[in-house]
Amino acid sequence: MAYKNHVVKTTDAYLVVEDNVFTVHASSEQDLAPWRHYFSKRGSVWENHHLQTNAPFASLGGYARVIPEETRRFEYGKMVSVARDMPHSFKLEITEIPDELESIV
Repeated sequence: MAYKNHVVKTTDAYLVVEDNVFTVHASSEQDLAPWRHYFSKRGSVWENHHLQTNAPFASLGGYARVIPEETRRFEYGKMVSVARDMPHSFKLEITEIPDELESIV
């Protein structure tokens, strides 16, 4: 089973899942630093809980702007385009997708 395509807009970054590729985009390296740190922790809540859901970035919670492609295709595409235009980004290495994922979106 694959992760659902979705975008989460935070105060300082866009978190994007598109075809099981996870990316984080921001206007500055300073805005990316906390996210790099968060996602680099091994054995973290990110790995043990959020990656077990079908929309891991959405399951982080607390964000007003969660846009799933499935139900909001136009807005999703628009937000992915804005994210790609940002000058700083990094890709997360997701090595394995669980067979069973908890439904979030």
